[in-house]
Amino acid sequence: RYLPFSTDDHAEVQTLMRTAAEAVVLALVRSSIPQGAKEAKYALFQAETYGIENAESLVECLREVPQVALGELELPSYWDMSVMRTKEVQSDYGLTFDPSDNINMVGKVPLTDDELQVMQQLFDASFRKRYTRDRRGGKVPDRLEVQRGFRVQNSMNWAEHRARVDVIKSQLGELRSSGASPFDRVEDLKTAGHLPDVP
Repeated sequence: RYLPFSTDDHAEVQTLMRTAAEAVVLALVRSSIPQGAKEAKYALFQAETYGIENAESLVECLREVPQVALGELELPSYWDMSVMRTKEVQSDYGLTFDPSDNINMVGKVPLTDDELQVMQQLFDASFRKRYTRDRRGGKVPDRLEVQRGFRVQNSMNWAEHRARVDVIKSQLGELRSSGASPFDRVEDLKTAGHLPDVP
């Protein structure tokens, strides 16, 4: 049975509900972090679901979550952990993941001027001026200019990428051990050397 309350009480009820949610999520975060990555991600997911991830009582505690949740992955050193947020992943998203842990952590970071310059060098190195049939003697751009860009930090994609790299390295090692000379290098690759090496 529901008890009616006046709309005059609405703001007070919202404040009480938010305070209670903050207390519950704070307890959840504190107990989840020592349990491990999956539990820490779930705690942050709950805070974000309730819209209280920036609550003063939670900010300090939640700051630890990305490191705990992603600490076992070899992530690039340049990733900004402060922007990482949770996202519930469905089976049709194209990611391979443990069904018991469907919380991904993602972040979107605007590229700095230096990073934009690196991207511009990559575009300049790989751009080919081509006249297509639809141009028929018209002007064709000499280059593409990078105006802005973003780095998407997706922990599940990164984990899949690293796992695949490890499989390929292992297969190449096996081929070399058997005396084969696998084709594992492209000479004069236009995009080579423009992006930072990662672990």
